[in-house]
Amino acid sequence: MAEAMQHSVHEGVPHAARTLIWEVFFRSRGRGIDLPAHSPWIDDSTGVTTILIGADQPGDEPKAAAGLVIKEAPMADGRKVGLVGLVCVDEAFRGKGLGHQLVAAATEVGRNQAFDTLVLWTNKPNVYAKHGFAVDSADRYGPVWTPAHEGMDRPFCHDLAGLKTEDISARGIPAFAKSVLVFSGDSAAITVLPTVQGYTLADWRGDWDGVFRLIEQVLPAAWSLNALADSAILAELHSRAYKSDLSPGSYRMVHELSGRDHSRLPYIPLLNRI
Repeated sequence: MAEAMQHSVHEGVPHAARTLIWEVFFRSRGRGIDLPAHSPWIDDSTGVTTILIGADQPGDEPKAAAGLVIKEAPMADGRKVGLVGLVCVDEAFRGKGLGHQLVAAATEVGRNQAFDTLVLWTNKPNVYAKHGFAVDSADRYGPVWTPAHEGMDRPFCHDLAGLKTEDISARGIPAFAKSVLVFSGDSAAITVLPTVQGYTLADWRGDWDGVFRLIEQVLPAAWSLNALADSAILAELHSRAYKSDLSPGSYRMVHELSGRDHSRLPYIPLLNRI
């Protein structure tokens, strides 16, 4: 019975958790390279805690019915923040309340390990609100079309003249992506994620004219954007006659554990999440 299952807390990410993560987030969705490619930190137990709910059977290899990972993230203001992610439940055990049990355990572990704040990203905020998490920001995601895109046949990386290209995939690849590429010019840089469906703009820096020159040189006529709901790039797209169809993406939720009066948690880029 699910209610009889006990959770266990582990330093690092044990084999049973890795097997479950790969099945839920990758194999069942027909994607993925291998876990170290997507999460290079997975072999380093420093600052990484896994919570597992077991489904062991006599004579079987230890197996996880559900699990999640908490990874400590350094903050400039010195607060101790734990990123909660890779929350997964084996398909055979869904609908039995194990997700709620995991999140309750994560809060307990967070307090025991003296975290100031836990933070996670989700499309189902109601699940976490019951455990003290509150939405403090949201992403938007969807397709973007360059001006006068109709009838255009512009391939990815069609004009790399004068640009520096760097593959930073070794730092970690989001689950939905195949690699992480950075294109830099004189005054700006953009980070692009090649995916099965196309290309996603995940980050940018520099002046807007420089950013959009890179977009025009690198990206095809249609691409995707992941950005904060109040990001300045949304207004720039509109002012430059780009068309978009952005929908609510993931919600960021925080759980303040210390009781201290902290300032708002800074934005955590997509590539720095788990």
